[in-house]
Amino acid sequence: MAHLNMKAQIPESFFNLSNENTTKYEPVGNILQADYDETFIYDGLYAQDEWSFWDAIFKANIGLRYEHINYTGERLLEPRFSLLYHLDDLTNLKLAYGYYYQFPNDLFRIDREYGNPKLKAKKSIHHVFGVERQLTDDISLRTEAYYNILSRLPVRDPVLKFDNKG
Repeated sequence: MAHLNMKAQIPESFFNLSNENTTKYEPVGNILQADYDETFIYDGLYAQDEWSFWDAIFKANIGLRYEHINYTGERLLEPRFSLLYHLDDLTNLKLAYGYYYQFPNDLFRIDREYGNPKLKAKKSIHHVFGVERQLTDDISLRTEAYYNILSRLPVRDPVLKFDNKG
């Protein structure tokens, strides 16, 4: 459980405020300042296993992560998989795939008054290809290429303030 007590600041121009200004946000120059006192309960669990096969030429790693946060009520499963191929004694090739989520961490976006408390976690599906080469006993060189599919990104919405349309 995490208890969050912080002061947050955001430019006043970000909001389309009427004359009925809330006391939660205090104008400080052209900045609105807010005091937050919220309790967030975050649960997370991760399990993984690794197998070697074909005389340890291949190594597979399979994992599953579970996350939950009380503020949005989301429960998420994130499968992950990687495969390592020992090309020779000095070189490895790696493929990886996985789902990754990130809960909203900008309090203004999930604020009950100015944001959307039902804003979902951002989603990213990672695809990775890598090559690692052992140059000396102490030095290795690794290069990786990534392809990520991003979704559920928060964008401004005229009705909901923010929504996962991006």
